[in-house]
Amino acid sequence: MIGGETVTVWREVRNEFGDDVVVTEERTLSGCAVAPRSVPGSSPETDGARNIVVAGRTLYAPPHSGLTAHHQVRLRDGSVWRVEGEVGAWRSPFSGWYPGDQAELERVTG
Repeated sequence: MIGGETVTVWREVRNEFGDDVVVTEERTLSGCAVAPRSVPGSSPETDGARNIVVAGRTLYAPPHSGLTAHHQVRLRDGSVWRVEGEVGAWRSPFSGWYPGDQAELERVTG
């Protein structure tokens, strides 16, 4: 059995009326990890400490996940996220080892 989190994945496109339409059935993707994606915020001038602003999530998926910027995912807690930008592959230039894909996620609201 593969450890990690299982997420639900589906693909949506916009039709000629501007509506998002599901074009593929949902599928599950097992063996994932989800982490907060943060960016440095404004730093207070007094002590030099930085605030961290959570800007989304990072999804670490198994190799050949098939994720693209047209996909959305539902996490274990029921929240829905859109894949933002191009999905990256972690691959060693020396051995060809390919542990998985990395997708940046943004929250879907409304």
